[in-house]
Amino acid sequence: MAGLLRVTPAGDRLFVRARDGRIVGWYDPEDGVPGPGGAGEGGRIRIAHEPLRAEVLAALAPFVTGEVTVGPPPVPTSARLARLALHPDDDLAPNRPGEALHARLDHLPARGRAARALHDPHRADRTLLTAEQTVGAALDGWEGAGWRLLHSLPLPGDDRIPHLAVGPGGVFAVHTVPARRLPV
Repeated sequence: MAGLLRVTPAGDRLFVRARDGRIVGWYDPEDGVPGPGGAGEGGRIRIAHEPLRAEVLAALAPFVTGEVTVGPPPVPTSARLARLALHPDDDLAPNRPGEALHARLDHLPARGRAARALHDPHRADRTLLTAEQTVGAALDGWEGAGWRLLHSLPLPGDDRIPHLAVGPGGVFAVHTVPARRLPV
């Protein structure tokens, strides 16, 4: 299986990719074992696909120098968490997919099922909310592989970014468009 893995550089990291392009691990030379003064010495290897752990380590072996830690970063201390804490109004992490649409639709007056079936002026918003929830649920599955997801990020004006994925492969903004039974 080691011959099926490929090491590619990207920024400061080396990524190990499977033949199908999936990232199965990476080496970050700056995020390593704490040294004097809290600076990292060596690096950290993260395994995104545990069944390939030995193959990932073998593929990265020629590139690794010094002391290396294998695994996720340590759990932050309470002092570090306190420094990182945001006011709840400023924290975007709790936003659920379609948060702005939830807020808009929650302020609508209640209508009966028959009235909604005949004419629903907010049908497009409801369809978009369903699409954002579906895409958000699929993206949330990436969390275990080192990705962090933010949903419904407000921008100046009335604009927003539906989903932002930050992880080993980079930063991706995902725009959701409901296109059921339509060519895309």
